[in-house]
Parts: sequence; structure tokens; C-alpha cells
Amino acid sequence: MSALLELVRSALAGEDAWVVGGAVRDELQGRRSDDLDLAVPDADAARRGARAIARAAGGHAFALSDAFGAWRATGPGSAPAWQVDLTPLQGADLAADLARRDLTVNAIARPLAGGPLVDPHGGAADLAAGRLRLVGPDALAADPVRVLRLARFAAQLGAEVEPSALAAARAAAPGLSGVPGERLLPELARILVAAEPERRTRGLDVAARSGALAALLPDAADDDGALAGGTTDLLAAVLDGEALRHVAPDARVALAARLADPDRRLAVALGVLLRHAADPDAALAPWRPSQRLRDRVGRLAAASRTLDAAALARLARPPSRGPVALAGPPAAGRARRRALLALGDVAPEGVLLAAAAGDATSPACDPQLDLLGRALRWGEHPPRPPVDGGRLAEALGLPPGPLLGLLLEELTWRADDGEVADAEAALALARALREGAG
Repeated sequence: MSALLELVRSALAGEDAWVVGGAVRDELQGRRSDDLDLAVPDADAARRGARAIARAAGGHAFALSDAFGAWRATGPGSAPAWQVDLTPLQGADLAADLARRDLTVNAIARPLAGGPLVDPHGGAADLAAGRLRLVGPDALAADPVRVLRLARFAAQLGAEVEPSALAAARAAAPGLSGVPGERLLPELARILVAAEPERRTRGLDVAARSGALAALLPDAADDDGALAGGTTDLLAAVLDGEALRHVAPDARVALAARLADPDRRLAVALGVLLRHAADPDAALAPWRPSQRLRDRVGRLAAASRTLDAAALARLARPPSRGPVALAGPPAAGRARRRALLALGDVAPEGVLLAAAAGDATSPACDPQLDLLGRALRWGEHPPRPPVDGGRLAEALGLPPGPLLGLLLEELTWRADDGEVADAEAALALARALREGAG
């Protein structure tokens, strides 16, 4: 028995309660769970039980949902190691509650005090067989978000969806457009950040075949509702390390560590899905993501176009008109670095995505490798001018304007390359660059 289960049993001794959901699945699959879902008789039992668990553990208890009367107890500290959710039975008794659930693998319960499984719909057998089957024909129509949950459980459990369940999902998928985005994004996120590539692929495949992608992310789907061509391979290249084979070892380690962060990983995955969208921000808006996530996804989607090999080649061409040219690195270098700076805190992932999108078998080219190294370095230490703009203007007798801005930018790049040690060296170089510019 896990320590958490022992704690909860002791705190709720004498109360009617059943362990349901993921904890039961984990038990049947031989895995430990630090999260418990309990079904209890009513809202008063949920409140009373959560407070009893919190008292026993020195943790916290609070209401989760006024509508459903659910409560949560968590362990002590600001980052608790476990949580227990207590939800009143939905229906007259446990049998009615289980009959209202979506999938048979989610309609299994075990008495908290111990005893045999309560499994009226054969969920344990379906779990063992790797099969997703609906509890009832109207299970998805009752709540369209369950269509996306079907794809999430296909990914999470590595399970096959029964044909009748897939047909029901296609019928219910149009209803997803009316579901609040905050209920949908966590389901999609759990598919996209899956550690195992085959499970992510399975989940996205079910999301496509069920019609969920076409309903919610039409920019990521083709005319038949399937995932746009090459998307699965690109996700694997960026998220699973394939594109990192061509990167220097130290950069590979740094990128892998960054992509281990779930929030960053989700942004990259959504950037891949929306890289062909005319307006990624508008495409993502129905999901109601945080502004930070929206900004990151938009910049990453743009990076696949602005930093790919063709775009970098265009940047190498001299402009037909523009600010005065300076002696030193060509204008292409300045333009590439400006494009890199525009990506902000997702610059390394943006370069990697652009490279992988250009050629998944050999994603590295010299300009991109140079940009990747800079992006990783700038993430820790953004480039700054080695001399103040006011001091530069006074020393050179220059008024504010394009030439002063270009000089400051050039000095910034030279300092980043290690060519400028201090402000005095920067001023000397600025005078030489100005003379060279005529």
C-alpha cells in the first residue's frame, strides 16, 4: 500500500469512499500514483473528507467546484508532492456514477477501505487489452471535450480506439467549437508533450481521425482533416532529438535541457502545428492560452519561415536601398541577428525548428549553426551596446538618426564577437567605421 493511500484511509476511516480514475488504472498497471481521485456520497462528504485529509497531513484543503461540490486536499508546502480530489457521486449511487463516465477504463472503482474492484463495464479487461471503449453510445455527446480526452487517453495509455468509439467521436467533434478553451488546452498539451514519440503520434492520429483537429486547429489539418503532411516527422525531429544530431555537443545538451521544460515543449509543439497558419495568434485564440504562450507560439511559427535556409539566403543579398553600409561584417549578418533578436526567449528553439523544417535529414547549415550558438548565449546574456548612445553621439558629433543607430548596433555585434573589450575601444572602432562609411 502506498503511503498516500494509507494516509487517506486512516483520515477517512468509517466514511464511504471509492478510489476511481487514474489511481485505479495505475494500480492495475503496476504503477504508483501520487494523485488520488475519490468518489464520495455527497458534497458535504467531499468537504469533510478533504479537511480531514489536510489535517492528518498538515496540508491544505479547498473547494474545486461549487457546481459539482468537489474538494481537493494537498500535501504541505508550496509545491505539494501529492493531491487528493473528492467528488460527489454523479447519480443516485456508485453504479449510476460509473455509468455516466466516458471510457470503460475510467469507469472502474475500488472501495477506499479495500475490497474487490467495482467494474460493471469491463474496464479492467479493456485496459489489459489496450482498448478504448465507450461506456455508453452517448458518452461523448454528453460532453464534447471527451472527444479530445479520447485522443489523450490513446496517447497516455498507448491504446487503440474501438471503431464504434471513433465513429461516435466524429459525430460529437463539431460540438468542440462551443467548449471553453481552458478545458481543451490541457488535454491537447498532454498529447503534445508526451515523452514517448509513438504515443504522441497515436494521440494526434486519433485527434485527426476523430475530427477534433479539424474542429479546433484547422490550420494544422489538411482538407481531409488529417494532420498536415510532414508535421509528425517535424515534431519528432525537434522534440525527440533527431534535429540535435547535427548540433555541437554543448549546444545539444543545452537545447535538450530547455526542451525538457513542459511549457517550452508545448510552445514548440504548437509552433510546429501552426507554422503554416496565416495568423497563428488568431488560430490559437479559441484555446484561451496565456499571453506568454500565445507570444511564444507566434514567434516560433514565424521562425520556421524567417530563419529557414531560403530566408537566410535572401538576407545575404545586398539591399537595393537602406541605411548607410558600414565596413566590417556584411549586411546579411546584421539582418540575421536582428531576426534572431526578434524571437526573444524562444530563439534557440526557433532556429532549431527552422533548420529542421528546411531539411529533417540534415537540418544544420553554417548560418543556422552560427545563429543557434548565438541564440543559446543570448538567452543567458542578451547583447548590449558596449557604449552608451549619448556618449557615442557626443564623441562623434552625431545627431540622433539612422547612422547613430547603425553604429550602436554594429558595436553591439562586434562586442558579442569579442572584438571590443571596453567603451574606449568601442569609441575608437566607431570612429573608424564612420570614416569607412564615408
